Amino acid sequence: MKTIHQVNVYFHENEPWNLAQSNLKLFEQVLSATCHSLCTIGLLLWPVMPKKMEALLVSLGISGDVHKIMLQNLKMVGIHTLSYLKQLLYFINQKRNTVWNNQ
Repeated sequence: MKTIHQVNVYFHENEPWNLAQSNLKLFEQVLSATCHSLCTIGLLLWPVMPKKMEALLVSLGISGDVHKIMLQNLKMVGIHTLSYLKQLLYFINQKRNTVWNNQ
């Protein structure tokens, strides 16, 4: 929630409605940063509020499979290949003295 508040403060402090007439480059930067922030928020909150976050993403011009969109965003920040990761932890069932392997 703090991030959402910070994006809102950033948007209102920069007053893009005034920048549109005085500084077009800064206007575009403010709108771009705000839209990218809203997209990130939409993707992060999607598992908790899928319908609302899909509506937010659609309003930003982003539609489609949310999982693919998340992977595309990961690639944009420098992660170029994603691969299967073998199980890192094994749990021991002490009552039965067996190893639980979630594959």
